[in-house]
Amino acid sequence: MYVLPGAFCLVLLVLGISIYRDFGVHWDEFHNQYYGHYWGRYVERALGLTWDDSLRVPGDVLEDGFDFREHNSTHGPFFELLLYFSERGLLPPHADVSQIIFFRHLSVFLSWYLGAVMMYFLCKRMFANSPVWGLLGSLVYVLHPRIFADAFYNSVDTPFMVVYLASTLTLLRLLERGEVKSAALHGFVLGLLVDIRVSGLFMVALTYGALGMQAALRWRDRAAFARAWLAPAAALSAVFAATVFAFWPFLWADPIGHLISALRASRGRHLGPPSPPSYTFFWIAATTPVTYLVFALVGLFVIGTSRRSEAVLVLLTFMIPTALTCVARPYLFNSWRHHYFLWPSLVLLCLFGLQGLVRWASTFAPQTIGRITTIALWGALAANLATTTVFMIRMHPFQYVFTSILAGDNRRLCCLDYWGVSALEGLKYVAAHDPSEKIEVFLAPIHASVYLLPPKDRRRILITDHLGNARYAVTFYHESPASPFTSMADPPIYSLSSHGTRFLGVYRLRGPAQQ
Repeated sequence: MYVLPGAFCLVLLVLGISIYRDFGVHWDEFHNQYYGHYWGRYVERALGLTWDDSLRVPGDVLEDGFDFREHNSTHGPFFELLLYFSERGLLPPHADVSQIIFFRHLSVFLSWYLGAVMMYFLCKRMFANSPVWGLLGSLVYVLHPRIFADAFYNSVDTPFMVVYLASTLTLLRLLERGEVKSAALHGFVLGLLVDIRVSGLFMVALTYGALGMQAALRWRDRAAFARAWLAPAAALSAVFAATVFAFWPFLWADPIGHLISALRASRGRHLGPPSPPSYTFFWIAATTPVTYLVFALVGLFVIGTSRRSEAVLVLLTFMIPTALTCVARPYLFNSWRHHYFLWPSLVLLCLFGLQGLVRWASTFAPQTIGRITTIALWGALAANLATTTVFMIRMHPFQYVFTSILAGDNRRLCCLDYWGVSALEGLKYVAAHDPSEKIEVFLAPIHASVYLLPPKDRRRILITDHLGNARYAVTFYHESPASPFTSMADPPIYSLSSHGTRFLGVYRLRGPAQQ
């Protein structure tokens, strides 16, 4: 039974290594990279290490005088620091920008892949140590089109999701064993979680709450209480605090003051108005395959009526963050990527729902009806997995435009390529169909995609911010200076669409070169 999971993991690894170069550059690519370089150099100076400027972000893609005061308040740089020092150690000096981007994309994929492996072990543990359920959980984890695409370039939300999944595993281990070393391991993982996003603190609160409830059952026995609460809590707290401090250099100068400012800024009100309480639920419903959602809703009921503490804990890893979001109403944007960390919990809810329905069919329904129902349930999931796989293959590498039937009239909104990843495809089209030595292209608001073109095409493509100077315009229909193209009378000379909605357009303009 372990051959199939092993083969699945191997195939997934080979697949990722084979396709990671297919994805474009997103809006925040260089922003995130520069953030890691900024703090990486800060660490090197603090430790007295020598460094050079051999790995750098192209200066023309960053705003003049760019600073990270807002970013520091909500993000820790742990994963970006990991990428920075990995780049320094593994890439050749003065590596080409494209090499650095591809290295980053591969690294993000490997973190997501680690999550797929952990998902197998978590589901296997939760379902009677069954490799079948473990493999099914890992397969569902993989087959979410939007999250799969982000697994190759999203260097913030993807690692946060993976570390959140790891913290769920280490918390279950801690509650089961109650050992100091288990507490120390969990404290370390919690520290890394907060060092990616400060919102990871709610998992810290859940941890102390779970330990407190466990200890409350033993408070009359002082020795048992000390074993269940005092020693693990002390070890967890010490390792957690040390990890947060060590991998978040923003805290080094003023740990308490800067942490307080980060907590105050975590609601994102300085970025925009509060999001409605339904924001995350809408995006989950609109961009997640429907069968997953149906089983997950049943899973909520199954766990809600269960006395199994581990199942209830899984429910809390989903309910607490969503409840806090509804109450605090932070500013959210760009789909539900800030809440992708909920996906592993949703996968578990989906499996609990499927298992509960299968058990009901085999226990309470008449024998014939029960068999038919069981076959129908498994068939519905299999059909959903198959259709999702077909979509992901057909739309590669633009899986992020997936929407479910629940999106309804909002499909146009949901299909937008809000991060501009498809812009690379538009530039490739222009370079392939125009032999001119110099080609002026209007591409707003990002220029990063040009760095993944072959060197000869990179020299030919001249990105401009002024429509009047451009021969072509590439737009991904985001709210930007390019948005007027959505109402242009002349159709694009090249476009990509999904569900009948265009998400990339290349327009030929009457620029100076054609006059």
